[in-house]
Amino acid sequence: VPTPQSPATSPRPGTIIALSRDTVTVATGHHALTLSSLQTEGQKRLPARDFLAGTRLEMGQVLGEPTPA
Repeated sequence: VPTPQSPATSPRPGTIIALSRDTVTVATGHHALTLSSLQTEGQKRLPARDFLAGTRLEMGQVLGEPTPA
């Protein structure tokens, strides 16, 4: 679901800007996208709830980049 963002405060595309039990919201170029399912490369697609139970994601993390130590 696209959500408009202010260009002056928009995080880099791919940045996690919200996490809930059932969704992950990621910044895009001018909006945000709320994901209800996710898929790691080479794995099957999972509902966000199941994905988050087995994968650690953090606010501010950029998808596709390693998690900061």
